[in-house]
This record gives sequence, C-alpha cells and structure tokens, in this order.
Amino acid sequence: MKTTSPTQLDMWSAVASAARHASGQPRRALQPLVCDLDLRRTLNDAIRNCGRSREEIADAMAQSLGDLVTKSQIDAWTAESKSNTHRIPASYLPAFCDATGSTQPMELLATLIGRWLCPEQDKLFAAQGKLMREEEDLRKRKRLLKSLLETTEVG
Repeated sequence: MKTTSPTQLDMWSAVASAARHASGQPRRALQPLVCDLDLRRTLNDAIRNCGRSREEIADAMAQSLGDLVTKSQIDAWTAESKSNTHRIPASYLPAFCDATGSTQPMELLATLIGRWLCPEQDKLFAAQGKLMREEEDLRKRKRLLKSLLETTEVG
C-alpha cells in the first residue's frame, strides 16, 4: 500500500481549499519560512520515495535541463539548515519532478495559492463539464425567452 506524505494534500483537502478560495474565504497567509521548509520536506519525500540515488536524480535533471546539476546542489536544496542560502530554482522543479516521478513539489506550491494540479484528462473532463453547464444555462434562457414570447403573443 502506498503511503502519502504528511505534506501532501489529499484530493478532498485540495477541493475544499479551492472551494474556500472560490467563495472568497481568506487563505492562510503565506509565510516564506514555512513555505520553504514545506518545500524542502516535500523534495526529500520525493527523493526518498523514487528509488533513485541523489546522483541519479542530478544526472537526470542535468540531461533534461542541459545544465549541470550535482548531488551537492540537491543536498543544499533539501537541507533545512540552508533555507536562507540555497533554494531550488523554480525553473528546475519540472525536471526534478520528472527525475523523481513525483508531482508533490508542484502540488505543494499550487495548494499555497489555493489551486491544485490535475492530470490532463481531468482538465479535459472539467472543460467538458463547464460546457455542459453552459449548455444547460442556454437551454434555460431559451425556455425563458420562449415563455416570454408566448405571453406577449397572447396579450
């Protein structure tokens, strides 16, 4: 059985967070130090759960980015003691996620702004649902117009 990280939101928590954001309820204030520590812990979780060494992750990232990435850099990006000096560049996060097979770091950042990540197919389902809702709204408007026309013809 796959265990989830304590820093990873389950789908329903993410949906509740998005609902609060959509309803105008305030989100918790972003605290840079807390965000930084959460991200470092999430990076560590992704490394721990991926089955690759830090050297292998660095090599995969370097190949993906076309830039040198070392184990020492990954160590610095994940060390809580280096939170004031070493942070993973945002542009490196997709390569890190690809190298570890984890979307947790990106999911964490999305939840900090009241959003959540979803697979492309879910995005298409959401777009389809939105169109279905719009179609229903149009049907209602057509019925209303038809009703108004019928009452004006009678009078």
